Amino acid sequence: MSKNIKLKFDWKLVLFILSLIMVGIFIEFVKFKIDLTGNINKYVNIIHKILYIIFAIILGVIVYFFDYRKIKKYSLIIYIIASIIMVLPIIPEMCFNIDGVLFYKIKGISIPITAVAMPLYIISFVGFLLNNKKDDIKVVKINIKKLKIQTTIRIRKKLVKDTSLAIISLLLMLIDMSFTNMIILSISYIVMSIIKVRRDKDDKIFKLGTLYIFVLALICICTTLIFIQQSINWDEYSEFINAKVEYSTENSDMVLQREILRKSKLIGEAENLSVPIDQTVFKTESNYTFIYIIGKFGLLMGELIVLIIVFISLRIIFNAKKITELYGRYLTIGLGSVYILQSFVTMFINISLGIYADVNIPFVTYGRVHFIINMFEIALLLSIYRRKDIYNLENENNIVVEKIVIQK
Repeated sequence: MSKNIKLKFDWKLVLFILSLIMVGIFIEFVKFKIDLTGNINKYVNIIHKILYIIFAIILGVIVYFFDYRKIKKYSLIIYIIASIIMVLPIIPEMCFNIDGVLFYKIKGISIPITAVAMPLYIISFVGFLLNNKKDDIKVVKINIKKLKIQTTIRIRKKLVKDTSLAIISLLLMLIDMSFTNMIILSISYIVMSIIKVRRDKDDKIFKLGTLYIFVLALICICTTLIFIQQSINWDEYSEFINAKVEYSTENSDMVLQREILRKSKLIGEAENLSVPIDQTVFKTESNYTFIYIIGKFGLLMGELIVLIIVFISLRIIFNAKKITELYGRYLTIGLGSVYILQSFVTMFINISLGIYADVNIPFVTYGRVHFIINMFEIALLLSIYRRKDIYNLENENNIVVEKIVIQK
C-alpha cells in the first residue's frame, strides 16, 4: 500500500533551524573571543557545549527515524514521568534555585525542570485527547427537598479526567515558580482542545462553552496572581526583574534594554551606552541574548532572527494542515505552539514588553540542556512530516473501510 509513497524531508524547516543554530554558535564564538581572561574554564566550557551539540544531533537523528505513533500508548506513563520531574523540588538538596528558576543537578549537569517537563506534558496530553475509548457518561441526580428542586447533571468521565490531568500539570508548573511556562503550556492545551472540539460532532457547543469559560477563568486567575505578587513582594519582585549591572549607575536591566533599542544602529555595535554592551548582564544571561544581539550587531541582525522565526512558525503551521493523521497533527500543533510562544515571548521580554521569565528563543538563546530539548522537539516534528504521505494514505483507507462497513 505504501511502497509507492516516498518519505518526505522538510528541507525548508531544516534550513531555517540550521540558520538559527549558526546564529547561536556565532554569538557564543563572539562572547568567547571577548572573554580575554585566559581562564582555562572558558575552553572547557566551549568543549562541553560542542559535546552537547553533538549529543543533541545524535538524539535528533534517532528521534527522526523513530515511528512516533508508538509513543501514544505510553501517554499516561509519560505524564507520570513529567509529574515526578516537577515534584523533585520537594526532596531536600535535590534541586537548586537560580533567579527563581529550579534546576535538577546530577553529576555537575544542571537540568531545568520545566524545560524537560513541558514537551512530555504536551505529548501525554495529545495521547489523552485522542484516546479512542468511549466517553462514559455518569448521571448525577441532585434533589433538594426543602426548595423542591430536582435536577440531573450529565458528567463525561473522559472529559473530567483529561481536564483534571491538565490542571494538575499547570498547578505543578505554578508551584515550581514557572509562571510563564504555565501560561505557555495552558495556551498550548487550549489550542489543541479547541481544534479537537471543533472536529467533534457530539456536544460541540457544550464543550466549546466549557473551554471558553476555562480560558476566561485562567486569564482572571493569572491577572490576580500578578497583582498579588506585585503588591505583596514588590521590593523583592523589583530586584528580581532588575538585574544589577556592574559599572552602571542605573541598575535596572529594563532601562538598559530601552537605551540599547534607542541607540542601536542598523548594522554594528551601539555607541554611547551608559554601560558597554559587553559589560552588561546581557552578555552572560542567555535569556537576554536577543537584546545583546541588537546592541552588539545592530537592528538588522535582530530583524533577521525575527524573520527566520516567523518563517519557522509559518512552516510548522502549514505542515500541521498537511498532516491528516490525527496523532501526528496534534503533536505538531502542540509542540509547534510551545516553540512559537517561547520564541515570541522571549523577544517581547528582551525589548521591555514583559517581566523577566525563564524562556528562551530555541537554538539562539539556549543553555546546553535547552538545546537538546529543542533538538528533540524539532526532530519529532520532522519525523511526523517525514511519514505524512504514508500515514495520510493509511488514514484515508481506514475512513473508506469504515464507510463500507457502515453501508453493509
